[in-house]
Amino acid sequence: MKLAQHHKHQAIHHVSVDHQTHRYILKPHKTVVKKSKILLTLFITVLLLITIFIVKKQLWNGSLIGQSTNQKQYYFGIGIGITFYDDQAIVSRIIPGTPAEKAGIQLNDIIVAVDSIPINTKNSRNLCREIRGQNGSAVNLLIERQKNTFDKKITRTKIYSRTPTMCQ
Repeated sequence: MKLAQHHKHQAIHHVSVDHQTHRYILKPHKTVVKKSKILLTLFITVLLLITIFIVKKQLWNGSLIGQSTNQKQYYFGIGIGITFYDDQAIVSRIIPGTPAEKAGIQLNDIIVAVDSIPINTKNSRNLCREIRGQNGSAVNLLIERQKNTFDKKITRTKIYSRTPTMCQ
């Protein structure tokens, strides 16, 4: 009878007995556990929603993408696209209204050197970095057009493009 009363007492108060030490161990009530799980789930959901909101806001402001405006990206450059063919850097695109167009750069012009550094197969990957730069800074291009070679000093500006091409 004593044992039955003990188990009845245990069920009412959610207490278990450590039979070796004869101490009572409190067990959380099932509703307390449920409430804790619900609160934890709610907390995680709110945290996730806040994170999503912050990320979306940063994407809208352009701070995660780098430099973006209305789905157009911008760079500081001169506004040309370059294709490498037969170890030569050939102007394959000129963005209208950019410094390159204003400076008279034409399609199929060959860029021989950038800031007095000759273009070759070893440094062709760095060409884009050399042409792009800080807003308002100048880049000196050595251009070859129909066997004539001439220098062009072009000031970099913000170039907007929906379809980024090599070396804008």
